[in-house]
Amino acid sequence: EADVSLSKERVRRATVSMFEYCHNQSKEATSFAMQNEVSVSGIIKAFNIGASHAHQYATAAEKATQQGRRIETFQDDYARDAHDYSVKLRKGQVLIHYCVVEALCIQVAGRAHYMHVPTSEVVRRVFDRDELMEFSQRWKLEAGSWDIIARDLSLP
Repeated sequence: EADVSLSKERVRRATVSMFEYCHNQSKEATSFAMQNEVSVSGIIKAFNIGASHAHQYATAAEKATQQGRRIETFQDDYARDAHDYSVKLRKGQVLIHYCVVEALCIQVAGRAHYMHVPTSEVVRRVFDRDELMEFSQRWKLEAGSWDIIARDLSLP
């Protein structure tokens, strides 16, 4: 058994990291949208995404793009609800942080622009090996992160 504790700041950083990932993956589409006077919020609404996290992300992404700054500069806008987190892991269990991200494709004049939008909070969940295998088969997981987990746990 192991006790795992995450400070409020570390939990906050997980949220910021998720927004940074989406923002970095979406820079070209965000810039394209703003150059054409289309808001990121407007695009999210057009795809009928109602998650408050998506709208918090849109606000921060627009500010970062307009001001030429990193999205983490606006972390207080969307990561204020963090709190300390602790869990007890038994042998064979792992703690995974994940977030549902939707990839939106905007096609204009025959050219595709892709925007990645977080549509859930960062979720912390304890998995055993079987649960993790089932989870990985149900969701499309980001290869870089999943490869690290699969290698550490000797998963296929």
